[in-house]
Amino acid sequence: MSFDFPRDGAGAIDARAFFDGFWQRMRLHDHIGLEFVTADVAAGTATLRLPYRAEHTNMPDEAGAGIHGGMIDAAASFPVVVHTGNFNIATVNMRVDYLSWTGHATLLGHGRVIRAGRTVAVADCEVRDEAGRLCAVGRVTFGTGTAYKVVPAGA
Repeated sequence: MSFDFPRDGAGAIDARAFFDGFWQRMRLHDHIGLEFVTADVAAGTATLRLPYRAEHTNMPDEAGAGIHGGMIDAAASFPVVVHTGNFNIATVNMRVDYLSWTGHATLLGHGRVIRAGRTVAVADCEVRDEAGRLCAVGRVTFGTGTAYKVVPAGA
């Protein structure tokens, strides 16, 4: 299976079109309301936004709850996919350091590709609240394959 998305003159995936046309429609991303902020495909970076919702919290009592940590996986994998054009990735390891309580904040996850090879990709992610306070950092390792490569239109 392949996915056609607009590309720029250099052949890089249009990250916004990819997010709107596919990434945001993935069931979990749609369910949690994940939003595109910005991406630099060539640099392998992207920022995604997770608006605060009570159902994102990690405790039954919303008053004392913080945001669940799943955003790191989503914000780290998006730049890997658009940077490499390879959709067939799977998280094989993820390490997260929670640095401060998120409270009831909207969060920004900034992912950055560290290395993207033929079989393994590694990305880091910082999660900040909208005031810029660092809430968590993570490193995610992905196994990469070729079955679902994103190909240029008409290829």
